[in-house]
Amino acid sequence: METLTLTISPDAEGERLDRYLAGEVPHYSRSQIQRLIDEGHVVVPRVRVTKANCVLRAGDTVQVTLPEARAARPEPQDLPLDILFNDQDVVVVNKPAGMVVHPAAGNRDGTLVNALLHHVRDLSAIGGEIRPGIVHRLDKGTSGVMVVAKNDAAHQELSRQFHDREVEKEYVALVWGLVQQRKRIDASIGRDPKHRQKMSTRASRAREAVTRVTWARDLKGLTLLRVSIATGRTHQIRVHLSAIGHPIVGDALYGGVHRRVPGQFRALQRLARPFLHAERLAFTHPRTGERLTFTAPLPDDLLEVLMADPRDAVLSLKQISISFPKGISEAQAQARAGEFARAMQGAKGCGAVDQVAAGIGATVVSNDQVRARDLPGPLQSAVLGLSLGETSPPFGSIEDGVRVLMMCGRDDPQSDSGPSFDQLMGQMEEDRINKRAQIYLRDLRRD
Repeated sequence: METLTLTISPDAEGERLDRYLAGEVPHYSRSQIQRLIDEGHVVVPRVRVTKANCVLRAGDTVQVTLPEARAARPEPQDLPLDILFNDQDVVVVNKPAGMVVHPAAGNRDGTLVNALLHHVRDLSAIGGEIRPGIVHRLDKGTSGVMVVAKNDAAHQELSRQFHDREVEKEYVALVWGLVQQRKRIDASIGRDPKHRQKMSTRASRAREAVTRVTWARDLKGLTLLRVSIATGRTHQIRVHLSAIGHPIVGDALYGGVHRRVPGQFRALQRLARPFLHAERLAFTHPRTGERLTFTAPLPDDLLEVLMADPRDAVLSLKQISISFPKGISEAQAQARAGEFARAMQGAKGCGAVDQVAAGIGATVVSNDQVRARDLPGPLQSAVLGLSLGETSPPFGSIEDGVRVLMMCGRDDPQSDSGPSFDQLMGQMEEDRINKRAQIYLRDLRRD
């Protein structure tokens, strides 16, 4: 049983007792607070009978007795868990979105703790039976890197590092509007007095919170951000970005769900959570003193939001020209052009293909539209300008000097309309690019 003694500040004068306590006592709703008052667990010595509608005065003391929780001990569950690091002191995981960190009202199982109890033999006991090893938390809808303590000494040391702001925490977020790089948001955060489930920068009782935007990329109506925080207030990044008029995309609680979305970001309509990912976590190992850094790549649901896979593009393949290097025989040219034509015919939606081969050049013509994804892998690589280094295309190889020019939507091969092959190559990163999302994330990557 825990007893709290609270002193009313001048800022809280005139507030109802139940509303005040709902913002001060963690994990208790206003209705639960009212039940505590009715059962005699709350006392305001100034008044004869303590009621929920008691109006508080500056200097009042409020004594709250919290009964012991009757929560059941969480059971191990064989849930998928991406473990990034595991030794005798700590375990680092990549938490998926949709998973609650520890059991609580409405989430008695299926939590990170349930998964840890199955996959990890020992966890620190400091957090109690409900939160063993839990040093910090991520919201249910936030994915990314977390560290968990496996013994009490590691728990105490990691808690100290978080308290002393020695832990580096970086997130990737997608927000509405244009946000400038290097922006600093310095605004205290507390429980919203009107909406129990929300936090606010306008709360009368708030704690210091600082958020820094360390990198930003304008996506025309949206901005992709890297955000760093030293403090770890509840919903901190979500609250701060919403407070400056740039809520996180997909964050229904803080105004981040919009009906109208830019055409190239239609995948936003399928996003079922805030676009917020804990990308990087750095701390000092509690036993060895070594500085450790862990990263987790953006999960697929967030990658899909940034941009559709270019392989889903519908290509109007009016004419594809294949140029062979000097010295190749006409028979070789015809054979390779034939292989290319047959491969094209194997693609869904691609109709009859005519082949014309003459000397060192060949032209393959198709009048149908075809999705790039439906092309055979090597052809997909060629027409999208992906790396051919790891493939052996049926129509030749890089060593042979084969060059494929794609005329997208050109009725006249000599026309300047539509992208050239070199322009397509310029839109793609070198090597293993297969999603335009990775173009946007290029500058997020670290050497």
